[in-house]
Amino acid sequence: RALNLTDMQKLARKMGCYFEASDIISTESDVLWQLNWDVHPATVFSFSHYLTCMLPDGVGQLARYIIQELSKYCSELAICVYSFS
Repeated sequence: RALNLTDMQKLARKMGCYFEASDIISTESDVLWQLNWDVHPATVFSFSHYLTCMLPDGVGQLARYIIQELSKYCSELAICVYSFS
């Protein structure tokens, strides 16, 4: 299923941030315009890696590996099969 603004707001709240939908849209738009919409699929993998690195210390190496591999798989699937995005 596609990620929507409600999902992004829930994620932000879980991370201790409180943003309105308009804040998320505005920031995302600013970043994309500054990049001239030149977003390469490798960016998805980098984001996934950095997000995995921010997992709490209590998460074991095996769990980190599984999360990283699943996120790579889902990213590749979303990139290769446009109808899933």
